[in-house]
Amino acid sequence: MVRVSYFTAIIKALPGADVKSPQRQQTYLRALATDPRVDIHLGKFRVDPRVMHVHPTEYGNDGRPVMATVKKAEEKGSDVALASRLLVDAARSAADLYAFCTNDSDLVMPLRLVRKEFGGQVGLVSPMQPRRASNELKQTKPV
Repeated sequence: MVRVSYFTAIIKALPGADVKSPQRQQTYLRALATDPRVDIHLGKFRVDPRVMHVHPTEYGNDGRPVMATVKKAEEKGSDVALASRLLVDAARSAADLYAFCTNDSDLVMPLRLVRKEFGGQVGLVSPMQPRRASNELKQTKPV
């Protein structure tokens, strides 16, 4: 039997971004929820002001990089929830293969633990173009 655990956060409309993206995400999540084999796990989506270097880097008259206050969007908690679910499932031998679609290198250690401590097989599908895929994840040598 195939089961899918989907980890995400409800996004918010951001200035300069597609204002309909939250609506499309909600539609997608409602569609996923109609399949009894899919469990949806929600983290948090935060938008916080941050002071960061302008890009491309510019330098002021004092020789220091020019800074700007920006709104930084971050998904919080999804990677920890995924790692926790993975380790519990692996401890219970809940699957023959654990497959992931991610580019988050924070998951390297849990993936290694599943293989080393529980003898689980791990598969990885990167959502990124090969040159932008996480090298750390590639080095876990997934199936």
